[in-house]
Amino acid sequence: MNLDNLRTFSLTVFFAAFLIVPGISLEAKLPTHPNGDYKSDYWQFWFLYEQEKRPGQEEYIFRPFFSSYTEKQSAHTYQTVLYPLFYREKTNHWEKWTFLFLFNKDSMKHEDTGDDTDLILSPFFHWGSGETERDRYWGLFPLIGSTKSKISWSELNYFLFPIYANWSYKEFKAHAFLWPLIVFGSSDIRKEYRILPFFSIKEHVGKYRHYAFLWPFIQWGEDFLDKKEPTNYLFTFLYNYKGSRYGNMRRGS
Repeated sequence: MNLDNLRTFSLTVFFAAFLIVPGISLEAKLPTHPNGDYKSDYWQFWFLYEQEKRPGQEEYIFRPFFSSYTEKQSAHTYQTVLYPLFYREKTNHWEKWTFLFLFNKDSMKHEDTGDDTDLILSPFFHWGSGETERDRYWGLFPLIGSTKSKISWSELNYFLFPIYANWSYKEFKAHAFLWPLIVFGSSDIRKEYRILPFFSIKEHVGKYRHYAFLWPFIQWGEDFLDKKEPTNYLFTFLYNYKGSRYGNMRRGS
């Protein structure tokens, strides 16, 4: 898969993940059922009801209607109601809940920037609030809106997507019209210009250089420029080639 296709795939995954997944957290996953070396107080009635207690931990399950798990040391609580109709998970520092994985809320208390809240009604409405500008955004997809600090982008804005969108990451800023056909973006070390299917240029200083003419029929470039042995490739509808700087990889057809 060439880099143009990879970028197209990545942005598609971005929209799907952001608008459907209730929130992506880098927190270590906390347990959702009792565990440990201490003796367990367990009781069960048929398959309908279970309860288990350990020091500092409690779990109750009333199938299929309700379940609850609490771990007191971390103030972690996990609850479901007619799952997947509703679930909620929280500690003293963050909370997330979802209704059918369509209506979601994800909130967190940051030590440096304060409260941060994301509210999403997939796939149409998303809203964020917080004490810093980077936490505040709203969108009515695909009509108009923006997202901030999601996945790998600092900010993404759109209007009648895919007619127009722009995004940024650190110093890199790009604009797209009829995405993914027309894209213009640059920074001091990166640049990306394409008007498909006529031409495509994608460069990152010291990492890669990719070019295409009458895509996908003619493509060439270099990869792994920051590694011990950079590679290069040429693809046309008549001939394909892939090799490396010192000849340890060579293939043509």
